Amino acid sequence: MRSTDDLTAVARIRDAAIDQFGRDGFAVGLRAIATAAGVSPGLVIHHFGSKDGLRKACDDFIVATVAETKTESVQSTDPATWLAQMAEIEESAPMMAYLVRSMQSGGDLAKMLWRNMIDSTEEYTAAGVRAGTIKPSADP
Repeated sequence: MRSTDDLTAVARIRDAAIDQFGRDGFAVGLRAIATAAGVSPGLVIHHFGSKDGLRKACDDFIVATVAETKTESVQSTDPATWLAQMAEIEESAPMMAYLVRSMQSGGDLAKMLWRNMIDSTEEYTAAGVRAGTIKPSADP
């Protein structure tokens, strides 16, 4: 995630929700998320409509972030890119906790995330082969 100094209210709320949901589970209330983001509960509702809307925004952000990170790592032949990503591992902890909670909770969200990870693996592998960072499979 990013430094809270330069985030919009929407991003601060989303990041606080990812952190709270990942740490405490999806039963955490909007008041706790609002407090963690430094905003009012009304602002959370204003921007996301509901707790489900906030969850969807979190899901979408995590899926996009994972895709971007994987694409960068398999397309780059520069070790500096890989080292920079390794240096950001600590920042990714809330997102990884959120992903684990999502998978544990089951349901449509977990199925969608799982399906997305499987589908995108093929894309990342193909991109890595094109970039020369992954050897092509002898058994396509």
